[in-house]
Amino acid sequence: MDNNNVDATDWRRQHQPCSRQRIVTKIMETLKRHLPISGPEGLVELNKIAVRFEESFFNAATSQDCRII
Repeated sequence: MDNNNVDATDWRRQHQPCSRQRIVTKIMETLKRHLPISGPEGLVELNKIAVRFEESFFNAATSQDCRII
């Protein structure tokens, strides 16, 4: 294993779940402005989309600076 992978893992371990949720909330706000939603079911689906986006960004980022939105 090279040092770059160790560094990437370390910043992920130190990342607080509340900050990840804050990013999901920001993504949701953006999606709400651009996608039509209706009722609670629409919000649930929108949240699922936002969570998947955040997970993709989090997993693809090579450093914490790389994933700041």
